Amino acid sequence: MDPLVTKIAGSLAGQLAAPAGRKLRDAVLGEQDVQELDRVCRAAMRRAIAETEETGADPTHVLSLLERLMAERPAHDIPSLVSMDTPDAETLAQWRNAAQDIGLDPSTFPISFDNLVTRLLRLIREELSRAAGKQGNALFGQVVLANLELLGANIAAVSTLGVARQIPLLARLRESLDNTYQACRATGRAFVTPDLLLVLAQTPEVSFCLDTARPGLATEMTERLRRYLSTTPTGPFTAFDWTERADVRRAQHLAWAAQIPAVTELFLLRGVLDTPTNTRDQLAAWLGTTFDQLREIAHARSHTAVAAAGTPGTVFGPTA
Repeated sequence: MDPLVTKIAGSLAGQLAAPAGRKLRDAVLGEQDVQELDRVCRAAMRRAIAETEETGADPTHVLSLLERLMAERPAHDIPSLVSMDTPDAETLAQWRNAAQDIGLDPSTFPISFDNLVTRLLRLIREELSRAAGKQGNALFGQVVLANLELLGANIAAVSTLGVARQIPLLARLRESLDNTYQACRATGRAFVTPDLLLVLAQTPEVSFCLDTARPGLATEMTERLRRYLSTTPTGPFTAFDWTERADVRRAQHLAWAAQIPAVTELFLLRGVLDTPTNTRDQLAAWLGTTFDQLREIAHARSHTAVAAAGTPGTVFGPTA
C-alpha cells in the first residue's frame, strides 16, 4: 500500500478518534476506510491548490511538495487535520516547522504556504464531511458511531509540538552532550550528527540495543564514528540550542507521547533513527535489515524503561 495512504489514514484516524469518544476509538478501520481517508486528503490537497489566486505555480509540483510533507511526518505528528476552527498562528507555525524539519522552506514555496495550509485544513473537513455523509460510503459507518460536529473539540495533537518542546533532556544525557558540544566549540569544529551518535553509542542503554540488534555493533559503530570524526572536516563551529535539532525535537515528541518528564538516551536514539539526515540514511544503508530491528528494539526498550521507572562526508561507508 502507498505509504501516503497509510500515513494519512493513520493520522486522520487518530485525530478523528481523539474528540469522538470511545466508540470510534474502539472501531477498526478496514481497507476501504483507509482508501477513502486517503482519497479525502488528496482531494482536499488538489482543491486547496486549485483555489489559490497566485499564478505561475505548477499544481503538480505543489501537490508533490504537499504530499511529501504529509508522507514524511510521523502520523501522530501531522498538525491538526480536522479542527473546525480557522488555523491560528500557533497551528500555522507548527506546519512551517514540520516543513522545515524535512528540508522544505515555507518562504520559498511555489505559493503562499500559510494560505495553502489554511485552505487545506478547511477543505479536508469539507471533503471528509461530504464523503462520510453519503449512504454506502466506506466512512458512513464511522459517522454513525461519531457525530462529525464533535470534530470542533480541541485536539491534543494541535498542541503537541509546543508542549513537547518543553520536555528537557535527561540531566546525565544533557551533561554528556554538553561536554561534546563544548569540545567542538573549543576546537572550532562543527557539532554534527555523528557526534551525537557517538555519545549515545557509549551509553549502556543504547549499546545494549545495538548489540542486541547485532552482536558487537556497539563497538563497531563507536570505532567508525571516532574514525570519521577524527579524519573528516565537518566545517566551522556554529552555536545552537539543542531544541533547534530536528532529532532532539522528534525525541521530545516521543517522550511527550510516552508521558515521561525527560528525554532519555533511548528516546533520543529513536529521534535520530526517525529523522531524515545523511548520517541516518548512511546508517540505514550500512545496517540493512538490522536498521529496522534496531528501531524496533529501541522502541520496545524505551517503553520498558518507562514502565520500569514509572553531516558531510561518508560516515558508514566501507571499512578502509
